[in-house]
Amino acid sequence: MVTGSTERGHPRGCIVCLGHSDRGDDGVGPLVADEIRRSHPDVDVRECRDPFDVLDVVADTVVVVDAARIVADPVRGTDAAGTVHVVTDVEQAQASRGLASTHGLGLAEVLALVGEIEGDRPRVMLVAVVGERFDMGAGASDAVTAAVPAAAEQAVRLLRESSETAGER
Repeated sequence: MVTGSTERGHPRGCIVCLGHSDRGDDGVGPLVADEIRRSHPDVDVRECRDPFDVLDVVADTVVVVDAARIVADPVRGTDAAGTVHVVTDVEQAQASRGLASTHGLGLAEVLALVGEIEGDRPRVMLVAVVGERFDMGAGASDAVTAAVPAAAEQAVRLLRESSETAGER
């Protein structure tokens, strides 16, 4: 079961969906949370409006779903809105793939705080959906809305694979 506990008493894992439903494509997090609750009711899924809300999450594995802006890369170009990126090393991805959080403080920095507060950092993976508009009062774009089922399935897959690996230890 995905929501079981470890010997330290932490939940094995959860999915944290970041975003504001009233900020255009930043609303992908809440949309994915709703999709996971509908299609996988056994999964521990939480919604957070800000990366600092992750400080309240104590688990061995955290899969974060968030909107991302892709910084244009002269070699790779720019990914289209709705592109889903699966990242197993958040710090590496932010540096090498040009993924930028839509929030002021990056997730990697917040997770570094978690490590200092808790004494150990959770394993963190990211499902990032490329957005194109982040205006207040706007709804999610068609491209991002169409990516919601795929992003939800990727998040659940990552969490389950991580839980299975942890159970084998």
